Amino acid sequence: MGQSESVPDPQALAQWEWKANTDPFAPEEPIWEPYQLLDNYLLEKAYFNKQSEVDLGDYIVSLKNMLQIKKYNPYKQRPVRR
Repeated sequence: MGQSESVPDPQALAQWEWKANTDPFAPEEPIWEPYQLLDNYLLEKAYFNKQSEVDLGDYIVSLKNMLQIKKYNPYKQRPVRR
């Protein structure tokens, strides 16, 4: 039998956000945008299961580095937070 996954309670999910600034690494005041409900759930589930990354369609989110990375242009990266 495989190892079972932990599934977070949807009512108790933390909110995951990505940094929406034009230059996400500039030292200006940060603008944080929340992930949509399904993406937020996938991020939280991966976090609870100690996964290193999550596939969100056009993006990979590295939980190890707390970065959102565009799949087809890995130079396009943005910080994420929980």
